Amino acid sequence: MTPDHPIFDWMRSPENRNTLVLMRSVPSGGKSYRARELSGNDPSVIFSADLFFGKTRDEYVANWHKDKLSKAHHWCQWNTANAMGRQLPLVIVDNTNTMIREMMPYFDMAVKYQYKVQIEEPTSPWWKEISVLLLNKVENRAKIEAAARMLAEKSLDSHCVPYESILKMLLRFHTNVTLDDLIRVYCRRQGAQNAPPIVDQAPPEAP
Repeated sequence: MTPDHPIFDWMRSPENRNTLVLMRSVPSGGKSYRARELSGNDPSVIFSADLFFGKTRDEYVANWHKDKLSKAHHWCQWNTANAMGRQLPLVIVDNTNTMIREMMPYFDMAVKYQYKVQIEEPTSPWWKEISVLLLNKVENRAKIEAAARMLAEKSLDSHCVPYESILKMLLRFHTNVTLDDLIRVYCRRQGAQNAPPIVDQAPPEAP
């Protein structure tokens, strides 16, 4: 498969009424707020690995464990694929998606279920400032570290993500990712056109 395949034209077509939104950011960047805006405050179209651990701050903090992250993402992927299989017109994946490889399971689903793909980041003023810093991580390292501290403080009101974890996410964050980037990666992968998303098994049970 090559980038000029008709399926990718359909992904861009205004006649395609089904949209997969891939949110991108780090904790406390304003990602979930933007997802709610895009959903029209309809939580039924938002899918997130965080929800595996609970809907409230206390549930999340009590249930979160790094050993459960793989299950959480499998659970999120299964629920997302289920919604797309039902041809839900709008599906929003509210995960950090810091790197392209984290986005690819959902892009695979978009190909399989013929959804167009929309990549979104927060519109918060602090994320807009941070996203500029990420364009030159070496030169802006000190400012990025300060931003990570600020986000960690904000996170105390939600998921309590520590400074070190947020800093790692910022430093690995792929900037200015486009649909064309995802298409190129998809086409490069050996056997990608025959590889369905790994979501056919039943999802793991949430805590």
